[in-house]
Amino acid sequence: MRPIRRFVVHCSESPDGRPDTLEDIRLWHMSPDPRDPSKPWSDIGYHWVIERSGPPRAGRPVERPGAHVGGQNADSIGICLIGTRDFEESQLLYLEGLLHALLIRFPGAEVCGHTDLDSGKTCPNFNVGAWWRERQKHNTG
Repeated sequence: MRPIRRFVVHCSESPDGRPDTLEDIRLWHMSPDPRDPSKPWSDIGYHWVIERSGPPRAGRPVERPGAHVGGQNADSIGICLIGTRDFEESQLLYLEGLLHALLIRFPGAEVCGHTDLDSGKTCPNFNVGAWWRERQKHNTG
C-alpha cells in the first residue's frame, strides 16, 4: 500500500442542487477534452465521491494514486463533494464520518482542501482545515 499523508477535499464545481453522480464524474474524467490534453484519464480522479443524497461512494481504488491535485497525488486520497458552495448538511456529516474512518486506516494524515495545495483553485470553496478543527472540537467538547 502506498503511504498516505493527506486527505484532500474537493468539490465537483457543478451547479448546486444538480444531482450529479460518481458515474457522471467518471465519464467527465474518462472522456477526451480539447481544453485538457491530459484527458482521457484511466478512471475517475477521486477516490471517494459524496453525492447530494447518500453515503460516500468509492471511485478510484485507494491503492492507486488519484488524479485530483497536480504534484500531490502519490501520497493523498481525493474526496469530492458534489456541488460548488451549497453543500447538504448530510454531505458534510458523511465527509466527517469518512475522514474518521480513513484516519483509522491512515493515522496522522492531514485533512485539507484542494485550494490549500493549489492557490490557483478555490475548490472546495470553504476552509476545510477550519471546518475540520471545529468538527473535532465539537466532538470532543
